[in-house]
Amino acid sequence: MYRVFKPTYTKNGERRESRNFNIAFRDHLNRRQTIVALPDERRSIAFADKLQRLIEARQTSAALPLEMRNWIDRLDESTRERLVRVDLIDPTSAASDRPLLEHLNGRQDEKGELLVPGYRQALIARGNTQKHVDVTTQRVRTILTECGFALWRDVMKPGAANVVHVHLGGLREKKKIGGQSFNYYIRDFRGFLNWMIEEKRAAGSLLPNLKPVKNAEVDSIRRRALLVDEMRWLVAVTQKSKARQNVPGPDRAILYRFAFETGSKKVRGGGRSVRPPPARSAGAKRGRAYC
Repeated sequence: MYRVFKPTYTKNGERRESRNFNIAFRDHLNRRQTIVALPDERRSIAFADKLQRLIEARQTSAALPLEMRNWIDRLDESTRERLVRVDLIDPTSAASDRPLLEHLNGRQDEKGELLVPGYRQALIARGNTQKHVDVTTQRVRTILTECGFALWRDVMKPGAANVVHVHLGGLREKKKIGGQSFNYYIRDFRGFLNWMIEEKRAAGSLLPNLKPVKNAEVDSIRRRALLVDEMRWLVAVTQKSKARQNVPGPDRAILYRFAFETGSKKVRGGGRSVRPPPARSAGAKRGRAYC
């Protein structure tokens, strides 16, 4: 049972009545609780009836009907958090009603102070580099915003995986991303969804149809092997070039020669891939080297 009433208080020696009705009740563990309702008595009583149904559902572990779930979705944030604290609402349901971008970047107050860490902060705490964190969260943000996923329920709708595939496929068709990048987007988005579930911020399972493409190498850049004369020219130019990414030219020249003579397909020299210069005639003027 419950009691709907307006509490009174004293201010400047004058007895006053609160603007909103309060609801006093005993929860599913028989604890006394009080919650602020509404200024209107009739609506406050209807609110108390809904609370009573929540209590009965918690006592019997019964599933809430759609009507009650919709009512919970319409509750203001402070009331929802209050019901979470007294264990009348599953915290997973409450968290899943927050914007996904908030889960991604963390919840902040009006001054920009971090209140609740998000996926970005979790990646940083795992020891990932700032560049990795920025790239990963940017990929997730792109899918959320460009596929119209504002809330968790949007991700769980039928056909959500197909929306992601179609969008990324369109970017690949326009040559904005390649097959490998397509798979990176899928990997990072699945990582975010998995984190949401592991952190009990949402209920459900990873989208079973959200899979990478199998022909990722089809549109990748293919580079031919350097000819012996081209390699001699590259080593000679690199030895005289300036440092890149704190790696001096002579050191990079040794790496390039080592990769060529041992048959390595690719070597990172100062943060840049070694690309062979285009084949030219003996009298042609050399262009700028990738060294």
